[in-house]
Amino acid sequence: MARLDVIFVDGEDNAEGAVDGGGPTREYLLILIKSIHQSCIFEGPETEKRLTLDTLALKKKTYQQIARMISVCVIHGGVAPGFFSDRLYGQLCRTRTPPATLEEVSDVSFKEKLLKIKDARTVQEAKAAVEEAEDCLAIVGACRSISTLRQRDALVQAAVDYFVEGRLHVALQQFEVGLNTLGLLEAMREHTDLFYNMFVENPSLLKAADLSTLFKIQYSPPGTWAGELETQNICYWRDLLIDIEGKPLKIGDPLGDQ
Repeated sequence: MARLDVIFVDGEDNAEGAVDGGGPTREYLLILIKSIHQSCIFEGPETEKRLTLDTLALKKKTYQQIARMISVCVIHGGVAPGFFSDRLYGQLCRTRTPPATLEEVSDVSFKEKLLKIKDARTVQEAKAAVEEAEDCLAIVGACRSISTLRQRDALVQAAVDYFVEGRLHVALQQFEVGLNTLGLLEAMREHTDLFYNMFVENPSLLKAADLSTLFKIQYSPPGTWAGELETQNICYWRDLLIDIEGKPLKIGDPLGDQ
């Protein structure tokens, strides 16, 4: 596998002149991951993205292309997404996922109709709500007659399951093909726990003390100008760590703005 080298150029195609020792490549991949995070193929909270259905993206194989980009980011730069939802990660790794919930239904109109069915207090109210949502339920294959509130609940869950997972089957397959570029998906399925924190946000935040003890400082001889500058810079570094401690940073956020 050839190594990925990146060189940034200005508007006149003049290279910056630096040899890529890993810095420019990583910077480029961070920018790429930030753009991927805002892609049309994802929906949901900022740190819990799941796939959404976009028929144009499906036709253009955008799911596969974006997943391939993610693979390159991880393999060539160690730059991981960190914004997948537990459900999406579980779907990709083929591990058990929790039942889909109404909160995950992104279509507001469809969600309201399902809520009306779910909140019906009697079978008659539920039947009336089902009749109102007949067209939508027919599209997801969940339009059926009910005679008990238990059947009502089963109908709602079936509709939610299809909307959240069933209708995305082809999109997920396309995404899997792209993510297996360079064998990444196979590795994820073999070592699911090891890759988890790379793709799903890790709720445990680093402490300032953790990073402070991570490096061993080698100062210049005492009394030298270099030693004084180093001491000053270390103070700045520790102040920065304390300042950002406990604050979640988004992809691409400059530390100085926190």
